[in-house]
Amino acid sequence: RWLLMCLYQPWRNLPYLVYGWVHSALFHLLKAGHFGAFLRGLGSAWLATPRTWKKRLERSRQPHNSNERICRLLREC
Repeated sequence: RWLLMCLYQPWRNLPYLVYGWVHSALFHLLKAGHFGAFLRGLGSAWLATPRTWKKRLERSRQPHNSNERICRLLREC
């Protein structure tokens, strides 16, 4: 989830994402008892973050499709 957040989420969603991460960490710590696995997964994702930021930068340089073009393409299917 961390890498997907880094790759696709706009910055304006950051407060909601932080809330979700805290909620998830507390759930794994208190309810499920898998906090260690949660932290290991988060650590692995953290190590892959620079590569993900590079992909995000590459995606931002590509031309974007407008909503009108997407709707037109869907109607053609």
